[in-house]
Amino acid sequence: TAGNGQAAPGTRYTLSATGGTATIPVGAVFTNLNVTPLNSTAVLGTQNITLNLTAGSNYNLGTPDSASVQLLDSPYNVWKIAEFGSLAAAQSPDAADSATPAGDNIPNLLKYALGIHPLSTYQPDTLGIPAVTLDNTLGTRLTLTYTRPNPNPTDINYFIESTGNVITGPWIPLTLENGYPIQNNNGTETLKAADTETNTTATQRFIRLRVERQ
Repeated sequence: TAGNGQAAPGTRYTLSATGGTATIPVGAVFTNLNVTPLNSTAVLGTQNITLNLTAGSNYNLGTPDSASVQLLDSPYNVWKIAEFGSLAAAQSPDAADSATPAGDNIPNLLKYALGIHPLSTYQPDTLGIPAVTLDNTLGTRLTLTYTRPNPNPTDINYFIESTGNVITGPWIPLTLENGYPIQNNNGTETLKAADTETNTTATQRFIRLRVERQ
C-alpha cells in the first residue's frame, strides 16, 4: 500500500492503481505502480512517498519490504528555499511571487526569471532589469532589452509585448531582433525586441517584459 511519507495523496500525486495498491501476479517477481506528481505552486520542498508490502496468509515477504520515491519541488520553489534560507522562510508572505522584500518594487518571480537574489536591492547597471529605449536606428521604435540566466529557468516563460493602451490592451507578443539572444559568456544572455509601430504612426506606445510560471 502506498500513502506513507510526507507527500499527501491526491494533492501531491496520484497512483495508477485504485486505492493505491498493486498486485504481484502468481509467478512474477515484480509489478509496476505508477506515481504521477500533481502540479502545485505551494512551496513544500522534497517530499517522500513510501510503498509498503503487506504480509498475507499464502505468501512470504523478503527484504526489503518497502520502497520510497522522492517528489522534488519545482525549480522556482527550490530557488526560494535556497535564497530565503529555509523552507519556513520560503513559505512566508515575503517569499510570495508578487512580494518585494527588498523594497525595490521588483517582485520575487521577476527576480527569479532574471537571476537576481530576492533580497538584493535594484541598482542601475548592476542587475539585469529590463531597459526601455527609443531607438532611432529602428525607425524611432520603442525597444526593450533585458538579461537573463543561461540556461534559462525551465519553469518560466518570457514574453516581450507592446500595446497602444496600457489599460485595455491588447498586448501583442514581439519577436526578437536579429542577432539576439547574445551570449555574454558569463552564464547570462541578452535579449532585445522592438515595437511593431514607430512613434510617428502612434499617439502612444507601451512595451513590457512579462514572465509567467509554467
